[in-house]
Amino acid sequence: MLGRISAFYRWVGGWPWHGILLAALFLLGVSQLPQTSSKCHRQMATECTRELHGSRNSIVNSATTLKPKPRTIVDQELEATWKALVNWFADGNHWLVIGTVALAVFAYLQVEISRRTARRQLRGYVSLRPTIIYNIGYGYHPRIDFIAKNHGQTPCSDLRAVYEIALLPEPLPPAHKFPTPESSLNFQNSLFPGADLTIWIVSKRALTPDEVNDIFIDRQRLHCWGILYYRDAFRRERQTKFSASVGGQAFSLSVFSKLLGVTGPEWQWTFGVGHNDAT
Repeated sequence: MLGRISAFYRWVGGWPWHGILLAALFLLGVSQLPQTSSKCHRQMATECTRELHGSRNSIVNSATTLKPKPRTIVDQELEATWKALVNWFADGNHWLVIGTVALAVFAYLQVEISRRTARRQLRGYVSLRPTIIYNIGYGYHPRIDFIAKNHGQTPCSDLRAVYEIALLPEPLPPAHKFPTPESSLNFQNSLFPGADLTIWIVSKRALTPDEVNDIFIDRQRLHCWGILYYRDAFRRERQTKFSASVGGQAFSLSVFSKLLGVTGPEWQWTFGVGHNDAT
């Protein structure tokens, strides 16, 4: 290694222009390095500056986009209303007023419930029970007697009835609805608590021979339905519905036995839906 260096030195020393030329080339290269480095630094600085300007513009644009919209009058009024409600509820006097009003309403409801309960317990309740049927024969107008009884604790007055008596097939068609009764009777009676009263209704037309025969063989039944109206002690109008029918072999034997003056078999009324419904 030392030999090579010595040979190079001898070559350089033996040829002075070679050393001068090498030194010049070295100095030229050294002088160019800072310039190239400075140029690169300037380019990098320029690019960084551009990126910084672009970022700043993006931030400014984003800030402009996210800038809150100006508040409208409606928003201001809503905020003012909300603040007023918060302040109102925060005031203890208002809670005192609310509590007083709530207690007054509760007391009124209790009084009203007690009053209605007392009326319901004290009012009159009238029931109807059909007992005897008259005039089952050709050319007669059937008459049906009822026992009306007051089961309430106060009197009932102004008894009147709307009703209908008609022959209908047996059995009745499904979902059968009775027509609206058209006949009416005004009894002009009162019923005291626990008392009963006999009232009656009469058919508008007489029976034909075929209808009498249909009743006895249970092909048709004699139906009666309607509503009994009355007033209770509080002067409110009340009503009781009634619906019943009769017919069949036991009924026919009882009718013939009565004509012969002997005791016949017992027969029963058949009650319809809603019989003795009271309101």
